[in-house]
Amino acid sequence: MALQVGELFASFQLDTSGFVTAVAEIESELGALSATMTTVGTMMERILTGNVVGFAQESYEAGSAFSAEMSRVAAISGASAGDLEQMRQAAIDMGSTTSFTATEAAQALRYMAMAGWGTDQMLGGLGPVMDLAANLIY
Repeated sequence: MALQVGELFASFQLDTSGFVTAVAEIESELGALSATMTTVGTMMERILTGNVVGFAQESYEAGSAFSAEMSRVAAISGASAGDLEQMRQAAIDMGSTTSFTATEAAQALRYMAMAGWGTDQMLGGLGPVMDLAANLIY
C-alpha cells in the first residue's frame, strides 16, 4: 500500500528579454567591428599595393635609365664587351658606395668617353671624378 502525501507542480517562467537584448547588442557591435576591420584592411591593401607597385615602377625606371646610359657609353667609347662589363660593374659599385646612383656614375663614364678617355683611364678615373663631384656638390 502506497501512501500519497500530495503532488507538487511547479511552473517556472524565465524573463529572457534582457538576455535577448544583450545578444542583439553584441551582434550589433560585432557587425560594426567587422565593418571597421574591413575598412582598415582595404586601406592597408591600398597602401601596401601602392608601395609595392611604386617600388617596382621605380626599380624598373632606374634599371632602364642605367641600361640606356651604359648603351650610350658603349656607343661613344667603342669599348669591347669585356671592357663594358668592367665599366658597368664599376658604375654599380659607385652607386652602392657613394652618394651617387649607378646611373649617375654611368653618366660620368659617358662624359669621360666623350672626352676621349680610354677604358683604363675611365676605370681609374671614375672614383676620383665621383669624389670630386661629391665635394663640389656638398
